[in-house]
Amino acid sequence: MKTGLFRCRCVCFAFFSMVAAAWGQTPSISGVVNAASSAAGGIAPGEGISIYGANLSTLTNVCTGGGTAPTTCSNTQVLVNGNAIPLQFVSPAQVNALVPFGLTGSTAAIQVSTPGGQSSPMVLNVVPASPGIVTQNGSLGFFQFNGALITATNTASPGETLVGYAYGLGITNPAVADGTPAPSSPPLANAAATVNVTVGGAPAAVIFGGLAPGNIGLYQINFTVPAGLLGNQPVVFTVDGIASPSVTLPLAAGSPTSVFVTSSSNLGTWPLGEVQVG
Repeated sequence: MKTGLFRCRCVCFAFFSMVAAAWGQTPSISGVVNAASSAAGGIAPGEGISIYGANLSTLTNVCTGGGTAPTTCSNTQVLVNGNAIPLQFVSPAQVNALVPFGLTGSTAAIQVSTPGGQSSPMVLNVVPASPGIVTQNGSLGFFQFNGALITATNTASPGETLVGYAYGLGITNPAVADGTPAPSSPPLANAAATVNVTVGGAPAAVIFGGLAPGNIGLYQINFTVPAGLLGNQPVVFTVDGIASPSVTLPLAAGSPTSVFVTSSSNLGTWPLGEVQVG
């Protein structure tokens, strides 16, 4: 009995020592990027960001299972100018968080706080928008209205309206509380700034640009593919004059529409010599 008790004490002591050692390690930040595009730079109000580093959490956990994004997840917090912000995912090497919509000023200091302490602050510029297009498999990120993903075999067509998703389109009208789902019925949370889309450099008609209904921190852009485009084309979202990195949109391959000219029989068969035209 004493031997069993001794073994239990040893195992329990080893377990709690391991946890205490993990919690005792101070977190550190190596980079902060847009959660969709992985582009570094300034942070925008409402932007989904990925924070990379070491000892950012003792566990790996998706934080939004309760319908909202909490400010504490698995004993991890992310602080912006000292205030805890909503979290979507935590792990030892990466944390995904949502920048507050009310962020103001020209710079912001980001820290990660755990039971092991607080990281040194990383100071970033504050920008009005920082758009990044959400992708799958690194490049494909657009959907048909029936929910089907556009792929190399399920291509889009000129004139078709598509759905794209993004992070970092800035504040919305009406406003939405940090870490809560966007409204699913009118009035929808439209981006306050004008959202522009180009496909292959050609402007696309934007039908909706704002927070994706029912989602937390995710933006949705509905746009119509311009006419006259074929094959793979780059798509760029621009908000407040700030452009996203481009993402490839596969369009149906083929030949441009033939041009027919109707004229007199002399077009292309010119007589020799002088020709007088009244």
